Amino acid sequence: MNITNKLFVYGILKRGFQLDLEKKGCKFLGEAVLPGANLYHLGSGVGMKVADDGGAYGEVFEIPPNLWPWLDSIEGHPHNYRRVIVEPILCNLGEGGMNVKTWAYEFPHHTGPIIKSGKYEYTENY
Repeated sequence: MNITNKLFVYGILKRGFQLDLEKKGCKFLGEAVLPGANLYHLGSGVGMKVADDGGAYGEVFEIPPNLWPWLDSIEGHPHNYRRVIVEPILCNLGEGGMNVKTWAYEFPHHTGPIIKSGKYEYTENY
């Protein structure tokens, strides 16, 4: 398996959210969409399942090697979320975008209601 230093994020690790990866020294590479994935409400959080329909919107970051243990810890990898290789499309690289190989944290367990827009927007009311 080709190991990568990139991570596709779709929840509180995005810019402007509680655990913004830019504030942890990660390099923002662009907004992206992951075809064939769905986002689900999990209480006040979000989970993603790689399925055969839908599209999940998020961001791609370059991750310093020393940050992976922290990320795995907060995501509960491999017992809660599990880290999987995916190929999102970076949307801001001109027309059509570009596929990149990244890690992502998938929530393979029971899921809540689907987020039909494919975009996680934090609200305290949900």
